Parts: sequence; C-alpha cells; structure tokens
Amino acid sequence: MWYAGVGSRQTPIIVVKRMIEIAEELSELGYTLRSGGADGADTAFEKGCDAVSGEKEIYLPWAGFNNSKSELYDCYNLMHLVTAQRTYGPQWNRIRGPVKKLMTRNVAQVMGLDDREVAYSEFVVCWTPDGCESTSKRTRVTGGTGQCIAVANDLRIPVYNMFNDNFEERLKQHLYRRTLFEN
Repeated sequence: MWYAGVGSRQTPIIVVKRMIEIAEELSELGYTLRSGGADGADTAFEKGCDAVSGEKEIYLPWAGFNNSKSELYDCYNLMHLVTAQRTYGPQWNRIRGPVKKLMTRNVAQVMGLDDREVAYSEFVVCWTPDGCESTSKRTRVTGGTGQCIAVANDLRIPVYNMFNDNFEERLKQHLYRRTLFEN
C-alpha cells in the first residue's frame, strides 16, 4: 500500500506539523510513503515516516537532490516521461531539462516504478496554497504539486489537499472504506 505525500515548499508550519503526524499514522497502518525530497511538505512527510521507521520511496530528479541519500533517481521509464509530458501540457517542449526531470519525478511519486496499476499510489495527501485537488482547478499557484494532482486525476486516484477544511474527514473515510474492503 502506497500513498504520495507531497506539496508546496512554502507549506505553513502548522500544516507541516500535521503532515509529520499523518505520515507517522499512515506508516503505522502499513502504508509506504512516496515523496520527492524537496523542502517543505516532502521533507515533513519523510520526517514523520522516519520517526516511526516507516517504509518510504523518495524519488529524486537527480542524485543528491536537496542532499537526499535516496538512490531513486535516473530510474524513470518511457511511461513516466510520456505521462509527464501529457499532464504538463503544451509548454513541455519549452521547459528546460532540469524542470522536465522534476516533473517526471512527480509522476513517479504517484505511479511508482512498476508498470502495473496495482502498484500505483492509493491516494495523494498534499498542501497547495490554492487547495487544488483536480486538474480543472489547477493554477500557477498550485505549483509543481499540480503535476502529481493531474497524474492522480488521470488515474482516478483520490487527492486530499490539507488546505481544504474537509480533507481529514474525507481521508479518514477513505481509510475506513479500505479497512472494510480488506475484511
């Protein structure tokens, strides 16, 4: 069981603290964190995961990104690249190589490295300053997290944005339904 824990580098400190708690709770439920090693939200989710020795997959655009020791870089396949290009949009050919690597890394946070659908992240927990949870609500303010949201939407993976008041109730309902389904 995987989830993507992502968001803005400028996530407010009160939200960062809650991200750490959520990552701890999800790790204790057996979820593996997928994140990207960036400052802010990514670091918060990883810190929470590490606090309880949880499993994690930290996808990097290149080796040593943000001083991360993760070895999950240069491991993306054609599916990741095509998905990144499609969800980024018509400006893809105008962006520089490092940005393309960041966007492709974002795809992997949702899809994982396995080509099988059963290995996709089950849901995305994030924070953006605009509360975006869908491609149709994506704006410049959504930032790079919008790439994860767009991929999740394409794959019908739920997105729980911590900016929104009801995110926690909806996430708990998701986890409850999953527990019912397993039993």
